[in-house]
Amino acid sequence: MLIYLAAIANRAGIDLCDALREKELVNEARTWS
Repeated sequence: MLIYLAAIANRAGIDLCDALREKELVNEARTWS
């Protein structure tokens, strides 16, 4: 599954490391209730 995800991201021009970092920033700012 991870290889499939990496292949899709590569074709779409998405850097998975950068996407993960951006998502972590969103999660840090999120209010959990």
